Amino acid sequence: MIRALIDTNVLVYACGLDTTAAKKAAAVAVLAEHRETAVLTSQVLHEFMDVAFRHQQSVAWIADQVRSLTRFWAVLTPTLRTPELALDAIATHQLSLWDALIWAVAREHGISIILSEDGPTGATIGGITYVNPLSHVAANT
Repeated sequence: MIRALIDTNVLVYACGLDTTAAKKAAAVAVLAEHRETAVLTSQVLHEFMDVAFRHQQSVAWIADQVRSLTRFWAVLTPTLRTPELALDAIATHQLSLWDALIWAVAREHGISIILSEDGPTGATIGGITYVNPLSHVAANT
């Protein structure tokens, strides 16, 4: 049963971008743990690509990473209702635009957990709980 959405920062750290060895190892463990129970969104893939380009990764490297990610995880896409839900989340819960868009896609698809280092950790918004799966290494980085 799919119940979690993996946010960009977990992917970025798992690929060794913008992180320490400890955080990379923790992010890899998170991905392995949620192999059967998580999904991505198209936005998360786009954000991952942006970070990789900013870290001067090659197009070939990025394409290989995206192919690997989409082989392992289903990718959810926004609907015509996503912007409306996101705007409501911004107004009601003070989420950033990007966090609200991810939240809206999760809500539309019945996802109950967002695995992210960002966002309101521990909060449950509209039935979706934000969990920081890297909190145990955050203080050590």
